[in-house]
Amino acid sequence: MKLVLSTLKAIGLGAMMGMVLPANIALGADVPGRLTINTIIEGAKKEGKVSWGSYLDDAEVGELNNAFQKEFPFVKVEYTRLRPPYERLLLEMQAGNFPYDTMAIRPNLMGQHRQLGYLIDPIDWKGIFNVDPRMVHPEGIAVSAITNPAVIAYNKNLVPKQQVPKSWADCYNPFFKGKLAVLVGASQVITLWSALARNGASILPRNF
Repeated sequence: MKLVLSTLKAIGLGAMMGMVLPANIALGADVPGRLTINTIIEGAKKEGKVSWGSYLDDAEVGELNNAFQKEFPFVKVEYTRLRPPYERLLLEMQAGNFPYDTMAIRPNLMGQHRQLGYLIDPIDWKGIFNVDPRMVHPEGIAVSAITNPAVIAYNKNLVPKQQVPKSWADCYNPFFKGKLAVLVGASQVITLWSALARNGASILPRNF
């Protein structure tokens, strides 16, 4: 973790990947001047490797790692697939063990990582890495390299045409009270809440 910024290595890896770093390390302390892609590459050359972890299996990240290795052959990529319970890794970091330079963070755990000071300061992802702004956290503290589409599915034999939802906000329709189902994982629920909010709805009432 000597060069936290250098290990970012111009890739923006992870599922809303927040760079994880000890709370006592100041971002950019080892990189003088303005942060640019060139300063990051120079730092990467000095460090020589990047270790990262996510929830994807080796087959899913193979092309990503190979493409990165082809463009930056001077950086060795070390990948680890993260497995539950994900809170265990957070406990390890609290004990002072930071096993990865960058890693995927479950949306429901980002608040805890932020509170402990384990997320990077905002980065200009668009300006430095040309990352699509839609893939960047609103505060610039993390970036997504994967997308999990969330769609509304309905039974056409049970839902009349006039009741077919055209947006997440339409799911607030009293017609669907007691008839909605969603994956119970915290990440899925948070994704649903944010989608509802973007479509003008607030969190569903507990008895909906």
